[in-house]
Amino acid sequence: MKVLIVGPARLTALEQWVSEMKTRGYEVLVVSPDAPRPALRDVTVTSEASSIPYLRFVARILRLRRLIREFRPDLLHAHGALNNALWAALAGFHPLLVTCWGSDVLVAPASSRLMRWKVVYALRRADYVTATSRSALRAARELAGRQLPGEVISWGADLEVYDGGRRDRRRGESGEVWLVSSRMHEPLYNVDAILRAFAHALAEEPRLRLHVAGRGSQTEALTHLADELGVSDHVTFHGFLDQPVLADLYAASDIYVSVPSSDASAVSNLEAMAAGMAAVLSDLPSVREWVEDGVDGVLVPAGNEARIAEALLTLAGGRRERERLGRRAREIVVARGDRAKQMDRADEVYRELSGCRSRAGCRPMGRIRIAMLVFTDMTADSRVDREASALARSGYDVTVVCLGRPGLPAEETRGGFRVVRVSRFGSTSWRRPLAKVRESRERSSSFLRTAREVEPRVVHCHDADTLPAGMRAARQAGALLVYDAHELFLDLVAAKGRGRVQTAYWRQVERRGVAGADLLLTVNEARARLLEERYGRPFEVVLNVPPVEPQVTTGRLRCELGLAEDVPLALYQGGLIPGRGLVRLVEAVSSVEDLHLAVQGDGSEAVPMRDRARVLGASHRVHLMGHRPPETLQEYACGADVGVVIYESTSLNNLYAAPNKLYGYLMAGLPIASSEFPGLREVVAGERVGALFDPGDPSSIASAIRSLIDHPEERREMARRARELAETRYNWDIESRKLLVLYERLGEEARR
Repeated sequence: MKVLIVGPARLTALEQWVSEMKTRGYEVLVVSPDAPRPALRDVTVTSEASSIPYLRFVARILRLRRLIREFRPDLLHAHGALNNALWAALAGFHPLLVTCWGSDVLVAPASSRLMRWKVVYALRRADYVTATSRSALRAARELAGRQLPGEVISWGADLEVYDGGRRDRRRGESGEVWLVSSRMHEPLYNVDAILRAFAHALAEEPRLRLHVAGRGSQTEALTHLADELGVSDHVTFHGFLDQPVLADLYAASDIYVSVPSSDASAVSNLEAMAAGMAAVLSDLPSVREWVEDGVDGVLVPAGNEARIAEALLTLAGGRRERERLGRRAREIVVARGDRAKQMDRADEVYRELSGCRSRAGCRPMGRIRIAMLVFTDMTADSRVDREASALARSGYDVTVVCLGRPGLPAEETRGGFRVVRVSRFGSTSWRRPLAKVRESRERSSSFLRTAREVEPRVVHCHDADTLPAGMRAARQAGALLVYDAHELFLDLVAAKGRGRVQTAYWRQVERRGVAGADLLLTVNEARARLLEERYGRPFEVVLNVPPVEPQVTTGRLRCELGLAEDVPLALYQGGLIPGRGLVRLVEAVSSVEDLHLAVQGDGSEAVPMRDRARVLGASHRVHLMGHRPPETLQEYACGADVGVVIYESTSLNNLYAAPNKLYGYLMAGLPIASSEFPGLREVVAGERVGALFDPGDPSSIASAIRSLIDHPEERREMARRARELAETRYNWDIESRKLLVLYERLGEEARR
């Protein structure tokens, strides 16, 4: 496969890229306006003789077109979204891949209208875009004015060359603390600020030594500045260093300093971090994608000499802190910045694009990464579990970010997807509002940080409480946003008596989430209609239904309860929480002769239920069985006569409920007695599989259950119809296909 690369052949980064692709079997021709580095071969230098810039540029375009005709590449790859990409775009060849390096999209467009026009023109004609950081990709998309197809691929670091373990074989202990700056000597990189900060720090800590690698237009001025500051005896200028020599310098040094005014995911930073150095870096969005201040390194305002000096002194005086930060930095690069893995993905992009000869056909697939956010611990969240499993089985790379509890693993893999638990459930009461807000922000920040590390193309938010973190994660990653409304969240908040301020806050959050989402999902038609009326956008319905499971006749439920087959038995499965009318259910059961009630679930209403059953003399007929594992609920349900779904009319969320147990009862072939609410009526009455009741009236509840128990023929017909509906309509095999179709459409958006 042939690749024609347009880029600056003088730069080490391009040399490394070309070398990597050649080792993977690509035939590479580099076209560059500058003389190449010695290691680069097969480079055509376009140094046209004309002194007129316009004619020189036209000549370069014509020469590139001629080279394309002669070389006949499968792919044209422009490194840098400014002149190189413009030059490639004007050549008119496709597929065109453009790689944004950082300042080309973060700085140059703001410098002049001409610069902005060049970048915008090139990006809009690219078939695919890669960037070395999420901030650079986001800037490219903003400049192009559309959702560019693209992703983040950093250069990464060669973990064999930059080996943190080599620090054990470093120079002998001299008591000196070595600092390294290895960025180019150009104004953007603020190497002069590093020299001044070093001079300030040296006055307090004479053990410091500064090693400056690299060259540039400011090299001579920097050497003079070192003389003027009186630190030249403590500063060594090395010039450009080849990788093995630079790796040796990193292994022998203590602190790495890089404080440019703008940056992407700089190779120099990643290599120094891979070498296990404590890093002092600019506090920039692209840097925060890799480093959290005080955790993985030290972040300072770009070019701020006082803050740089302060950071140097702090690290110089704390060897253990340097070593801790160095270990953390190494771990991050190993996990996310391994050059071999990054180049594997670049290789995939090359191969996926290489078959394209028209812009419409160029759509690299890869595995679309999805970050799902949910504020549960994922031990009993069937909807999230089913959606994540279905997507993972269809080739998506799914990570579910959720809450943790003591005893649960921080990370696990199941159903083909990854579960990462990053924060615990809140324990602070709203009686301490400031502390509660602080706790919520910390939890949201941990979700945001983990979601960002996934580098998702899609962020899938389950319920509105994940939207603050999810919207930010999607924005920062340039990802698409899915909002999956399990609950009518505003009504849930209001029903809990959270007050006007909280309700207004969540109303604003949900409104922004709905407005900005690329796909809106909910659990039934009734809620979809209400949400569309509320926000003016249609919601797609993916029902919360189980997979098709066989009806089992083990008799497990009756065996555990010690009940014969002819004893009438109603079953309630679900949370024992306020708003469910569970005490009234106990009262209703106590009034129906010989009727037993099995209750599977736990919660605060268990004690009131037990107490009420005792008062009514029905303790022997009300069986509180506690929590049962989700995978056993179907087997238990097959042993009952009637399934009960009860909600009180305490909120719209209850009024439009469509719980898992409704469809679980259908799968078990159970007739259903349920509250007469819109979300339930559609199934229970509409499909003629049960009876409805007023949840506020125990006699109405009793009457509905009795009507099913006392008419066995009708009950058996309802049971047959319930099972038939579960097998043919209300099952996850059908609903998962709907989800996958919606995601396929979304995937097309992600690739545009």
